[in-house]
Amino acid sequence: MHTLELLVTRKFELKTLSPENFADFEKLTVGGKHGGCYCAFWHQKFNSIEEWHQREREAPEKNRDCMRQRVDSGFHVGVLAYESGKLVGWVSVSPVAEVYWAWRRMAVLAEKARTTACITCIALAPEFRGKGYQKTILKNLCEYGRRLAWEAIEGYPFDCEAVEKLGADVHWPGLIKGFSEAGFVRVGPHWLSNDQAPRSIFSVGL
Repeated sequence: MHTLELLVTRKFELKTLSPENFADFEKLTVGGKHGGCYCAFWHQKFNSIEEWHQREREAPEKNRDCMRQRVDSGFHVGVLAYESGKLVGWVSVSPVAEVYWAWRRMAVLAEKARTTACITCIALAPEFRGKGYQKTILKNLCEYGRRLAWEAIEGYPFDCEAVEKLGADVHWPGLIKGFSEAGFVRVGPHWLSNDQAPRSIFSVGL
């Protein structure tokens, strides 16, 4: 099981999701209008987004069980960020080859899917939103990824026009500004990009 903890500065710290900090993870992935997502969507198959939302509302414990099982089995499913010991945010980040939702990207990356990590969600605690913490987290995540022998990290933010149109509903994969400031560059359109919600792939080599 991954147990990597990386102190990047005196105050800022990334910790691999583990049984010991799972309760902090729950603080950021439970509640809201849908109930309990536990960021488990990426690791399961659903026939429709409606089916997923029904799971969140009616059986969130199944999402929790999914994530606990992956953690307990040694999969890397994400990191928690702390500043001076205070919970800042959660990043769902795993090797592409270990994310069900990224199967189309895996086909493109081939063997590199094992050494390329993908960020599928970034959730900040309310008091840390709008203060530039995405950049801080991502820059620290790059150093963290090097320690795990990742060769690249990808993010999948919605394009600015989609954010202007849809607002906070499309903030969950992170914003282009934060990725760009952390050294990520656009490499092409996301495989699910469309005219209503254009989206891109941003990548950084490690």
